[in-house]
Amino acid sequence: MQKFTFHRKQTGFFSDQQNRLAYDQESLLPFIQRVFSKEAFDKQVELKRSSYSNNVRSTLAAVVREKYA
Repeated sequence: MQKFTFHRKQTGFFSDQQNRLAYDQESLLPFIQRVFSKEAFDKQVELKRSSYSNNVRSTLAAVVREKYA
């Protein structure tokens, strides 16, 4: 079985913004905190963990449960 790989830009299905998000995340750094990667994800988790207390998380969870009820 042969496998063919196409660059997203060649398909015409994705907007310029979507292609930039996939291939040129550095140009979007003014709008996002970090580029998307496993290492950046771990850092983002730590940032969020230190930014929100358990009390804030409990309040948020209660409000979301209430809204979905």
